[in-house]
Amino acid sequence: LFREVGNLRPVANTLSILGFFLLLDGNIESAQKCLDESNMLFQQLNPKAEKGHLLGTYGLIALMRGDYEQARAYFQENATKNKELGSRMDYLWANVRLGHVALYEGNLTEAREVLSETARNFHKDEHTIGLVFTLELMASLYVAVGKPENAAQLIGWADATREKHDAPRLFLEQSVMDRDAAAVVARI
Repeated sequence: LFREVGNLRPVANTLSILGFFLLLDGNIESAQKCLDESNMLFQQLNPKAEKGHLLGTYGLIALMRGDYEQARAYFQENATKNKELGSRMDYLWANVRLGHVALYEGNLTEAREVLSETARNFHKDEHTIGLVFTLELMASLYVAVGKPENAAQLIGWADATREKHDAPRLFLEQSVMDRDAAAVVARI
């Protein structure tokens, strides 16, 4: 309907959100198509405009492909823009993704610092699912440093909290938790 009436900003926003959820469900190619169209529309409308989920989702694709430098650049730009706009929650989500990149890069000290700070902020703001996701990444960090008991506690708490809030993990998140849980069981 937005296309029919020529209102392209909601089309661009919706495509960026759709791309994000397609990616989290594991459909990278469809996500990429939505994101590329969204980006094209944003460029036509105003290249400097806030671009919704676009930067973060491009960052996730780069992260999944192992292009940590590009992922970091997208998440950093996303964090900077959201901080400038005063969008605290979007800033925190971009920041947790920077911790995610550091974890995947093997920069465990940086990952611990970023994830700890972001977890405190999500907790302070009472953003439960943000806190859950951040602590799930912290569980991955504990797996990486050989602390399976700590990881098991965080995974158990995250599972219980997600169940309590009826907030199941999306496809990509679940595959990481399955991997980490298997590593914990093998080490314990």
